[in-house]
Amino acid sequence: MFTNYTENPLVTILVVTYNSSEYVVQTLESAKKQTYKNIELIISDDASKDNTVKVCRDWLENNKNSFKNVQLITTDNNSGIPGNCNRGVKKSNGEWIKLIAGDDILVGDCLELFMDAIAKDKSIEFLAGRFQTFTSKNGVLDIKEKKHPKEEKLSFFDLTPPKQLKMLLTGCDFGFAPATFIKKDLFIKFGFFNEEFRFMEDLPYWVKLAENGVKFHLMNNTVTYYRKGHGSVLESNTHYFNVNYMCTLFNFKRKIVYKKVPKTNFLFYQAELVDYFHYHFIRIFFRNRKTKLSFIVGKLILLFSIKLVLSKITAFKFNKLASN
Repeated sequence: MFTNYTENPLVTILVVTYNSSEYVVQTLESAKKQTYKNIELIISDDASKDNTVKVCRDWLENNKNSFKNVQLITTDNNSGIPGNCNRGVKKSNGEWIKLIAGDDILVGDCLELFMDAIAKDKSIEFLAGRFQTFTSKNGVLDIKEKKHPKEEKLSFFDLTPPKQLKMLLTGCDFGFAPATFIKKDLFIKFGFFNEEFRFMEDLPYWVKLAENGVKFHLMNNTVTYYRKGHGSVLESNTHYFNVNYMCTLFNFKRKIVYKKVPKTNFLFYQAELVDYFHYHFIRIFFRNRKTKLSFIVGKLILLFSIKLVLSKITAFKFNKLASN
């Protein structure tokens, strides 16, 4: 176990919050319980309307001695996810940064696992672990068994940076954002998260890093638990789509992705057309409500995506082979 402050790098845990008062203590406690101990804890709040800031300030007052350094960053104006992340990154002193949302949870040995992997390969600048989704009721966690990124997507991490870039542009979501570990030097070299895309900090930055030759490495351990619901990009209990996220994603594709992906890539653009229709159909005719009928209709619409159908077939074959 890493225990010596003078020999082991300072790691910044950056907790980004917005209206997180109900859950943020769980997140902060998971930071406090890390087996790796040379930690700076920064909380960056994006003008929460609830009492998140007070909850965080009270918790820090009682637990500040558990960390090498603590900071609470607040703002009067909501700036979006990238802006909130950037405020924390710019104030960080750690050699490595672990970003986590203020309603998610770090596995107890999350940082220790990351640091062990990095110690074995000094070339790593960006390391992704895996995460599992969870729900909670009365403080009891129900952690789902499935891991993200999914098994059939792990081969992404074996690719060279140019091929990873191509996959990021044409596949977009490889599902590793909640479990990333980033060297601070990358922000110094290549700049910060793009604040133009208010509700999506990860994909635009991953594309920038890949364009600059940064390789995404994988550590095949669960390091984070990602909460379902409460504004989750992945899932909501009542809404079919996270509209803010989807609008940001379409904007990113128009401004960045479509300028880089060749127009001859028929499968990609055919799938994009289906996705665009899928989103607007559900939003208009079902008012973005998650019901059994909207779920069925949505699945039927997606069957028109040749690329998606082919990927499902590939995933089925992969899972069948893996189970044998």
